[in-house]
Amino acid sequence: MTLASIERVEIVKGAGGVTSGEGALAGTINIVTREHSGGELRVAGGNRGQRTADFAFGHAGERFSVSMDGSHSGLGAQGAADDIGQHDRTRVDAFALRSRLRPTDWLEVRAGLNQYDSLGVFRRAIPRDLINDQPTVNFGNKRYNRLDLDSLRGSVGATVIASQRLRFEADYSSEDKTSQLRDQFALNPRDYAYRSTRLAAFWTDGALSLTGGYERLEGERVAAATDYSPASRVARNSEAGFLRGSYRLGGTVLSAGVREETVDFHYADATGGSLGRGERLHSWELGASRPVSARMQVFASYARAVAAPDIDRFFAPTYDPSTFDFAGQTFNGFIAPVRADTVNLGSRFKMDDAWLSTTL
Repeated sequence: MTLASIERVEIVKGAGGVTSGEGALAGTINIVTREHSGGELRVAGGNRGQRTADFAFGHAGERFSVSMDGSHSGLGAQGAADDIGQHDRTRVDAFALRSRLRPTDWLEVRAGLNQYDSLGVFRRAIPRDLINDQPTVNFGNKRYNRLDLDSLRGSVGATVIASQRLRFEADYSSEDKTSQLRDQFALNPRDYAYRSTRLAAFWTDGALSLTGGYERLEGERVAAATDYSPASRVARNSEAGFLRGSYRLGGTVLSAGVREETVDFHYADATGGSLGRGERLHSWELGASRPVSARMQVFASYARAVAAPDIDRFFAPTYDPSTFDFAGQTFNGFIAPVRADTVNLGSRFKMDDAWLSTTL
């Protein structure tokens, strides 16, 4: 996602685990993208190879909209060359394409494409006193580490408005990523694939609002063999159902929600090793809010959130025993999910174009 595509960022503290899924231990961050109308181009540069550029173009209409934006940033050499003459440097490129079609008043169809590519060439570990005294030093004249990251994500979705009270949403996304970390002695390439499906229904009838849905995520990590670890594959598959409701009682809004999720992990490597583990996760939320003036409201909430580890957390780095150089990663075992309970007491103040929230 490029900076040019972001309209606003909403931070919800201590909530969101029911509808957003596991991982929302401290809350959720909702990024709302914008629909561009017209175009803009910005370019900037500086010393030591510093450069940035971004663009945004699009058309926003009542029935159809399309937006395209991209960005490039980079930084040139900051330190001395390594033993093969290469310098440290960074480069990040991102591109996003989004479209929305509303052929009728009751149907909306959307599609998107996001591409990300980055390169980082960086120095190895350097004693603090040495780098403070010589900021450009390459300690031991060792070859720089190089990290390449590539990602391509496509998504499609639809919204169906069945009545004034009921609407349905369906979304599907597919993402493929590649990560390659290369140092002087080892290349550690990893490929990732994620497929996610989300189905949701929204019901509003006077003071009562209900949201229910189903989510499924299929993910895998495939790593090539290194001198110290065999080729391996880890799969992470999850399914979840959730229900959340709110009821307005006079000026007070009461809300509650629950989520049930199952997560299955499976590991297999080229030597025939195989392990599996399953987890059942439970999340829930309770909350209440009430206005105390035209611009201010107070609220209280309690939430239980859970987070199952991502696939990379199951692996530990491996180092050459004689040189202590990085030599790859080995499977280190499954990790139990983390659970967090959060209690919030706070207030919200409505300004002209934003909300100011304080919580305890």
